[in-house]
Amino acid sequence: MVSSSIFLQKMWLMYFVCSIMLGIMFFVICLMVMMIFSKSVVKKFYYNFSSHEICCTLVPIVILSSQVYCSFIITYWDSQLFLGGESADKWLNVKITGNQWYWSYEYVSWGSWAKYDSYMLGSSKLSLGDLRLLEVDMRLVLPMNKPVILSITSADVIHSWSLPDYGLKVDAVPGMENNTLVYFSNMGVFYGMCSEICGTGHSYMPIVVEVVPEGVFIDWMEDLKHKLDIVTRLGDWYNLHGVSSFV
Repeated sequence: MVSSSIFLQKMWLMYFVCSIMLGIMFFVICLMVMMIFSKSVVKKFYYNFSSHEICCTLVPIVILSSQVYCSFIITYWDSQLFLGGESADKWLNVKITGNQWYWSYEYVSWGSWAKYDSYMLGSSKLSLGDLRLLEVDMRLVLPMNKPVILSITSADVIHSWSLPDYGLKVDAVPGMENNTLVYFSNMGVFYGMCSEICGTGHSYMPIVVEVVPEGVFIDWMEDLKHKLDIVTRLGDWYNLHGVSSFV
């Protein structure tokens, strides 16, 4: 299921271009067959060469102009119209880091505390209805109807953060951040995977994005802060008493 209207428009543009290409190919093949088996067609084409030349010039111009127009419209909608007039300081900035073999998420707009790792759930930890090899212990929760900047990088090798339902596929390259601006218009849970072979655990790097209303997102962030505070205090207590782990 395609969840992004922009992605759906891009798909229709691709179908439009492919249909034109197939139509041109079919027309050229038919014309070649007619010229091979009919001398009258050759004579008619030869004596009306000027009109054919004008037609063969204008038709490609019209076809290419329509494709360029559609491409510009979709690009404009993709980069400008969906922002809803909000200034850049109101966008949510999320940093995504690929690791072998898990993802790290950091809500930069909320401060240095708002970060966590996301690991795939093993088969023994799945609940009824969970998707095997696609569920994670910590989902990436994002607000609906709000511009979100995803800054994607890697801590080791090249990964690729992809979300097919929204037509997203951004490479995570060590030492470099690739930024993409997204706008989630539908609530729901969307699944993806690492789309760049990154080692033996490549198949175990699922991506789960949960899109919720902005009010629910704010409540979730407050709850996350409370949980991370508890974990931090426990870590400080263990360090104070010389315990090396939580186990």
